[in-house]
Order: sequence, then structure tokens, then C-alpha cells
Amino acid sequence: MRRISVFLLTIILIFAVTACGKTDLQKYRDAVSKLDTITSGKSIQEIKVESEFNLEGLTSDEIKELYYYNTIQYRSNVQFDNNIEKVIARNYSNFGGMGFDSIMYINGNDAFMKMPIVGKYYVMDKMINS
Repeated sequence: MRRISVFLLTIILIFAVTACGKTDLQKYRDAVSKLDTITSGKSIQEIKVESEFNLEGLTSDEIKELYYYNTIQYRSNVQFDNNIEKVIARNYSNFGGMGFDSIMYINGNDAFMKMPIVGKYYVMDKMINS
């Protein structure tokens, strides 16, 4: 009985101490204001989506086409410096076992994308707000 009392008292004290702090909204606003001050950095994202489909009533061609989307992967490695307005984003996508690499460069209002599979640079002027 004594252990239960001590445990309940500890839980009550924990809730009392944490409840007396900042509100969640204020914590969120503080975090956003800290993020706004970041001028350079690096970000890595990895996403993997595995899907299962209901194949009932589909033809063999439709089933074969759906298998390309069973596993979708995306990886992005972004480096940025807002002081000099430059970004380099290295991206990799994989659909149905076929991978695609791309590199995106942003320099001020100019944006370019290189896809090694094509071997050319593409000017992406419509993606950047002038």
C-alpha cells in the first residue's frame, strides 16, 4: 500500500510541475521563432512507403503495373545558406526498383536541376518566386 501511495504522489508531483510551465502554444511559438533565426544548415529526409493492393478483379497487366508502386523510396540531402541565398539539394527516388538521381541548385532567384540520366541542366525559373 505504501508503494502505491508513493507512486501516486510521484505521478501527481510530475503532473503538477509540468503543468505549471509554459503552455504548449507558447512552446510552439518559441520553437518557431528559433527556427526563423537559422540562416544555414543541412537537412536529410528519407521516406519509404510500402503498399499492398487489393488485386481482386484486376487483369494481369494491371497487377503488373501496380507492382511498380509496392515500394516507393525518396531520399533528399539539402544544404542551404540563406545569407548568400544558395541551396544544393541531392535527391534520389526509387519506383518499382528503378532509381532516379537529381541535383537541384538554387542561387538567388536562379534554379537549375541536373538529372544524370539525361545529362543536362534544366532551368527552373517558374519554381522560384522573383
